[in-house]
Formats: sequence, structure tokens, C-alpha cells
Amino acid sequence: MGEREGRAMFNSSVVVFEDELKRINEALEDLLTQSMAKCALVIDSIGHLITSQGDVSRIDTTALASLAAGNFAATKALASLLGESGFSLLFHQGEKENIHLSNISNRTILVVVFDSSVPIGRIRLFVKRAIDKLTQLFESPSYRARREEKLKKIQEVSGSIFGEEFHALADSALDELFKD
Repeated sequence: MGEREGRAMFNSSVVVFEDELKRINEALEDLLTQSMAKCALVIDSIGHLITSQGDVSRIDTTALASLAAGNFAATKALASLLGESGFSLLFHQGEKENIHLSNISNRTILVVVFDSSVPIGRIRLFVKRAIDKLTQLFESPSYRARREEKLKKIQEVSGSIFGEEFHALADSALDELFKD
């Protein structure tokens, strides 16, 4: 791996390299400082946590990421019923805490948890600024090129590890397992 490449977080939806993760975390830290929110998470559209900042000690971030992604997916279906392509943000207001969900790109969502004493206008202003920064990162040509390069390498490695012989043996073993 090259020096610039560093470590990467990878799943089927999003690849984030160490230097990019640093930029994402900086944007989240700025958002939290300026907006007075409690925490912020960047998740992918299928519910995997990419990163979080702020006080997440009492939050199950895995469950929150999964439910937030599901919420966005359900809302997309509702938007479709209304003839919309989708909604770019969701807001859930509670007695003590609120959640603001924003679409960053087709594959990523920003989740912000904040106290009900913080005005929603303040959150929306600083979320918009963070979204602009994060969109530039996720939609940049260099990010896309690095993602495609990494995915190609992963496919090459998985192809050599799990070649045709492996697949034939696995198919045969499964056939034997489920024989009458």
C-alpha cells in the first residue's frame, strides 16, 4: 500500500481511506463545535457506520446507523408515492433529544443528535456547511478513482484466493449437504 493510501474502511457500499477519514472527522468536529450538537455520525446507505464524533458513549451506534439508513430508505419510498425522487433530510423531534438525518451523497448519510434546547435552525445551518464539505470529498474525482482502484484490487485478490476450483468444491459440498 502506498504511503498516501494508508488504511481503509471497506464494505460493499463505501471505501474510506485514512486521509479521507481524517477530513470527514474534521468536518464532523467543526459541525459539533459550531452547532452545539451532541454527536454526529456518517453512515452508508445500507446502515454501516463509517465514523462518528462527539459523545456516543450511551448510544448503540450500530443500531442507530442501521435504523437511520432504514428510515431513509422508507422515506424514499414515501417520496416516490408523492412523485418526488427523494427527500434530502429527515428530522425527528423528541422531548429531550432530536435527530437530524441528511443525505450526503447517494451512498452516505449524516446523522446528527442534539439536545432539544438547540434551535433546529442552528443545526440546519451548520449541517448544510458540513454537507457541502463532505459532498466535495465523496463526489471528488480523486475519491472515485481511488475507490475504483481499491475495489479492483480487492476483486483481484478475492479472485485469486477464491478461484474457480474453490467455487466448484463449495458447490459440490453444498449439494452433498442438502441431498435428500
